[in-house]
Amino acid sequence: MAERNWVDLESLTNYQVAPDGSSVLMNALDADGREISLIVPMGSLQALALTMPEMVTAALRAAAGGDESLRLVHNVQAWRVEASPGQQHLILTFRTPDAFEASFAVHQDDLASILDQAHAEGRSAGIPGLH
Repeated sequence: MAERNWVDLESLTNYQVAPDGSSVLMNALDADGREISLIVPMGSLQALALTMPEMVTAALRAAAGGDESLRLVHNVQAWRVEASPGQQHLILTFRTPDAFEASFAVHQDDLASILDQAHAEGRSAGIPGLH
């Protein structure tokens, strides 16, 4: 069995997208200040994007002694709603102050339920303007 090449990642420095969009070159520094690079194919990049919030939440909870109430939460700086052509979904896109952006396809019936629940939660929490 091959020996593993362990890297103690200190910081991500930048990235470059392949001209054909098939992969991303991620550049970083290790704990000793050495430059390292990873080529991540699109499929692995998508899997990483989906898994990263779960990994961060698990680390937050472990660091807090297993507090299951902790979760990764982002402040929303901007948002937009777009119709999904030919479907009964709306695309909700949220952007944070640090430029993280995520989009979600939400069925129009689900969106109505989300809004009703948000209104009720806001009222019960005493948020001004929600009567």
